[in-house]
Amino acid sequence: MFGIGNWGKSNNNVYTDQKIFVLSLVNKRKDYALPLHYFICEKIDGRVVQSGHELKIKLLKDIFDEGYPILPVALDSWFDSIFLMQNLDDMKVPFCIHTKNNRKVRHCKSSKVPWKTWKSHFKNKTRYSVKLLKTEHQKRSRITKCIQESFVYIKGRKSILKTIAVYNKLTDSCHFSIYVTNDLKMSGAFLYELGRKRWLIEELFRNLKQKLSFGKLSCTGKVAADLSICLPFALIISLHLSPNELHQKNVQSITIGSKIERIKAENFEKSLYIIMHNTSYLIANKLKARMRIDRINKKPVDSFAEERIAC
Repeated sequence: MFGIGNWGKSNNNVYTDQKIFVLSLVNKRKDYALPLHYFICEKIDGRVVQSGHELKIKLLKDIFDEGYPILPVALDSWFDSIFLMQNLDDMKVPFCIHTKNNRKVRHCKSSKVPWKTWKSHFKNKTRYSVKLLKTEHQKRSRITKCIQESFVYIKGRKSILKTIAVYNKLTDSCHFSIYVTNDLKMSGAFLYELGRKRWLIEELFRNLKQKLSFGKLSCTGKVAADLSICLPFALIISLHLSPNELHQKNVQSITIGSKIERIKAENFEKSLYIIMHNTSYLIANKLKARMRIDRINKKPVDSFAEERIAC
């Protein structure tokens, strides 16, 4: 899931600084993300009237009502809330959340057990190394990371969670990220992989904004706003899924951003070729050259016309 602000432009400020929430589908093996569903936040007097967490639940309910299968949901720390966790529990949706470092946790429900920080909770727990799965574009596995596993109760939540702390090295004194899930059978390695694959959604929006003008198209109403979202979405999906000359084996390793730049360059070259070699265009320029003042009352010569065109 992804939330983005300062989206869109309009003269009457109806769709200025809108916030849009997008649900994306990640292909773990092929290493890319596709936009699946979106929602534009409602605004009254310039203020957003719906919370981001409520919109996320709405996005998920919309696709599940249409018969979409329930898959694990990966979220960053912005969506780390008890409210969202509880709603995902009620919908029986497994989640992977990059949780906040300031959470208070303990290993059991008893009120006699004091709350601890993540660092003190994971102190002296066993670490083991993991590697992410290779994708189709990789020749070797990713760099090894070290993780610790545990089961915890976090402050404000009644149900138990499985959690992992991730370290760069076995000897590091402090973790660099914490992930939690409500799927208690999920392995620590798979939980870490889900958390890391969420970065593909960041790459998706980088390509949408930098290469396909997402959020830069002017819009003066809801229909125009929806169109300015759907057009870049349709293009990025087409580039990933539709067969074309850029999906050959010898170019599979290039990024989608490079593919877009290559398509732009190829079409620009084709346009230049058509302009420079268009028969009607050349004839028109020859006629213009023959009609020059210094050629009045003189025999028209094609070679002279061609010289003028060349200059």
